[in-house]
Amino acid sequence: MHSTMASSSKSPLARRACRRTRPLGAASAAPRGALAALLALIALSPCMGVEYTHRLLWGDISSAGWGHLSNNGHYFLIGRPASGGPRRLMLDGNLLPEEIGGLTELTPGGVDDAGNWMVVGNLIEYPGYARVMYNGVIQNENWFDGPWRSLMAHLNPQGKMMWTNGSTVRATVMKQGVDYSDQWTDGWYDRSWDVTPEGRILWWGRGYGEAQPELWFDGEALARRYDLGEWEVTPSEWGSMPWQANDSGEVAWVLRRLVDGRYYRYHVFKGDYDLTAEVLGPNRDALDSFARINSSGRVLWGNGYRFWLDETPMFFDQSLPDNTAFPQRLNERNDIVWYRQRFVGSQGSRSLFVNDYDLTAGIGLTQGTAWGVQVCDLNDRGDVLWTVADPTTLKWSLYLSSPVPEPGSLLLLLPSAALLLRRQRG
Repeated sequence: MHSTMASSSKSPLARRACRRTRPLGAASAAPRGALAALLALIALSPCMGVEYTHRLLWGDISSAGWGHLSNNGHYFLIGRPASGGPRRLMLDGNLLPEEIGGLTELTPGGVDDAGNWMVVGNLIEYPGYARVMYNGVIQNENWFDGPWRSLMAHLNPQGKMMWTNGSTVRATVMKQGVDYSDQWTDGWYDRSWDVTPEGRILWWGRGYGEAQPELWFDGEALARRYDLGEWEVTPSEWGSMPWQANDSGEVAWVLRRLVDGRYYRYHVFKGDYDLTAEVLGPNRDALDSFARINSSGRVLWGNGYRFWLDETPMFFDQSLPDNTAFPQRLNERNDIVWYRQRFVGSQGSRSLFVNDYDLTAGIGLTQGTAWGVQVCDLNDRGDVLWTVADPTTLKWSLYLSSPVPEPGSLLLLLPSAALLLRRQRG
């Protein structure tokens, strides 16, 4: 079992319970000021140093695996065994059959905190026509009379799901198995992108009577909230998702603007606030394929050389000019997963980090050896699902790394706690 970091705060109920269980003499000898300061130190203890445990989930696969991770540690992986054969799915350590319920060539769409799972796979009877399956049951089989297929499926840790059904005639984004986007869009271009913890969805589609598609959030055309001038909302040229919204409706997105009729300039915005212009200046570009926002409204973004949390530069060593740093994931605790690219001669290598902890070093890889490494998922308690290639065999392995507070961090609190209590008694 992997470990988790203790919570850095207590509920009012928990604080009252702590006071009730303390000896009466201790309660009178430690006034509230000292107690509050001590609790503050304990709350800060995770920030004083965190180590990670590493658990090998699946080793010796022939290509980079991938997967999803729930907030309480359920995992759903895909990989091709080095021994040969087709790609296989692994759910919490158990390999699933190659064919399930009439579907084959399965791809995971997510796993939730209850262990429910979603896949997309091709119908055995009609190859090329994909369907979404939830816990072994095909969804929306009678959605459309003609030939159609499902794609872009998402199941989040809270159990909310969405996907896109499409045909040559129409398409729609499905929310919890119900036609959803057709209430606002005409069925052209409709593609699902993301689902928030509470189940609000983000998708791309063309409104009725409109000429071009746009970005929608639970029925609202997002760009219409703001006066963006010449900036436009469009999918990345590389096919990735350069937008994310939270349940409060705050959106982080990469917008582009045509310059001199010749090339596009990309900036990261939070709503209508231009983060790139604020940090880099109006004539500098951001990376065109990455912007993430969490429920607190913090925005993670980069420019292909370094990265920022809002306006704050993160984890970059300016003394090493040949380094490049790329953000990958952000969770609700503001944990950041990122990788650093180094060059040893002409050979490039990557190190994968969560905050300032080097995951690749944690499993014994040294500089110059971790050339193949990718992050798959990050959950809200700080667990990281990632994959790395062995530099000698070129086989891949999937790891789950989990945070554990260093014992030394808590020991550092003891002198401070003693001093606080002594001052209060004096």
